[in-house]
Amino acid sequence: VTLATNANRTLPDFFGGEEFDPRESVATLANAMDVGEPSNFERLAWLFRDRDLREADIDAVGIDDERIRQTIVETDRDRGLAVCPHTACAMAALEDRRETGNDRPALVVATAHPAKFESVVEPLLGRRIPPPPALAELLEKTSHAEPMAAEYDALLAVLRDEDQNL
Repeated sequence: VTLATNANRTLPDFFGGEEFDPRESVATLANAMDVGEPSNFERLAWLFRDRDLREADIDAVGIDDERIRQTIVETDRDRGLAVCPHTACAMAALEDRRETGNDRPALVVATAHPAKFESVVEPLLGRRIPPPPALAELLEKTSHAEPMAAEYDALLAVLRDEDQNL
């Protein structure tokens, strides 16, 4: 398994031999991966609780914003496929894996439609990426937000308020 992430290198550093060292996150184009203390690490450690996690067949690769941009452009040019920044991380990680001679079968999981990241993808590709119908419908809806304290009781009050029209 290859874990692909952005410039937030907590997991690549760990699987590269360093101690697990959570840190401040860095803002990147693949913003859902902007995590300095990955919560999924605990799940991974639990899955491999009977052995050293570093001895599992897992590696992790960090991809910076410039490589994300490059991969978005190259994937579109070479495969006719527009991808989001997160998928570009995975595509770049697979390319790196192939360059080391590892040609085992691989699967890249695309986590989002590139239209969700139009401000990143469209300027790179020089064209509009139309959203799929379900996403287009969501994007047309009016958004509504109310400030709320970051406390459980505040959330509970909002959830119990039937006049919120949620």
